[in-house]
Amino acid sequence: MPPRLTQDMLKQMAPRLVKTFIERKVLMEEAAKAGFKPSKALAEKNFRDNLSKLSKQQLEMVKSQLARSGMTIDKFIETNSAKKQVQDNAAIDAFVNDRLISKITVTDKEVTDYYNNNKAKFKVAGDPKDAMRASHILIAFKDKTPASEKAAKAKAEEVMAKLKKGESFEKLAREYSACPSGKTADGSLGAFKAGQMVKPFEDAVKKLKPGETSGLVKTKFGYHIIRRDALKKASMKTLKEEAPMIKQLLKQQKVAKQATPFIKAIEKKHNIKYFVK
Repeated sequence: MPPRLTQDMLKQMAPRLVKTFIERKVLMEEAAKAGFKPSKALAEKNFRDNLSKLSKQQLEMVKSQLARSGMTIDKFIETNSAKKQVQDNAAIDAFVNDRLISKITVTDKEVTDYYNNNKAKFKVAGDPKDAMRASHILIAFKDKTPASEKAAKAKAEEVMAKLKKGESFEKLAREYSACPSGKTADGSLGAFKAGQMVKPFEDAVKKLKPGETSGLVKTKFGYHIIRRDALKKASMKTLKEEAPMIKQLLKQQKVAKQATPFIKAIEKKHNIKYFVK
């Protein structure tokens, strides 16, 4: 990258960087005055509050991503909550939430109006008629040895026995399946077309009627217990289903709209004026 271009970029960025730095400083000062001082406890609370707002699927994705780095959610929170910048951010977040976000409300009428005026956003397309839909529980081979195959089969038979005794497919998928779908979607693979799955798996699905469950199906990945699911028809998400999401969206819009006046009021209180252009 040419040096001149880099300098030009910095010149363009400088006003915004200066403004952001000053905003952060005055927010930190106001937060401290209001009793929101940086601390590890506040940072931990901020992390857990944010996690509590995630859906089950989103939370499982977070856990999965952290696991790839050999870390749990608790360890991540413990490590990051000790960082000064994280604690500072938590203090600012707590202050802004107390003085701005918590005071913003969204009425049921606003939610209903948004839903009625944006019906197209809530349409759910149905599955293609030539598709199949299935869920599975995968007991994977640890390696390619006969001993590994034998162990996987024994475990799959154990899971099958639990299924036949009445335990739910979804619960068993969450507990035993080596496929990520077990944790994130109760074993559901969604809709797929011919040729998208390995042949033994696809052949087994084709032999099942919606709602039926297979015996053990061996593929190169391991032993599967497969349930064929009904194709989803085109539908419309209900207001009841979408109300929490709509409410959150409308609140975010209101917060974004009021954030600038909120910051400007604090800057005026501190007699801050910007001369950088």
